[in-house]
Amino acid sequence: MVRWSKILLILLVALWGLFGLLGNLMKLDVAWAMVQATTAMPGIDPANAPPRANQSAVVAALGVALIVAGKFIPTLMCGWGGLRMLAARHVNDEDWHRAKSLAVAGCALTVATLFLD
Repeated sequence: MVRWSKILLILLVALWGLFGLLGNLMKLDVAWAMVQATTAMPGIDPANAPPRANQSAVVAALGVALIVAGKFIPTLMCGWGGLRMLAARHVNDEDWHRAKSLAVAGCALTVATLFLD
């Protein structure tokens, strides 16, 4: 029963990550605009703006790519790890712990992105 609970938890985290990823992909224009607005630092007087304030499309593209990758990688790790756990649900403890390592790492990344979002 505990193994099933862990599998369900991991797969639900993967599903949650998938919804977040799809939301970002369906609204790339919004993500682009938000990254451009953030990197341009419009609330700061241009004369006193730090050198990192810019209007570069390359910087905005990298920002959007990092946002999407930050959703994709943990989602992939949780999903793949959850499927590995599902396949290993009837094995001994050592093999079970080995099967869940990717899923736990994916969940850790997912939680980390909650604080970076």
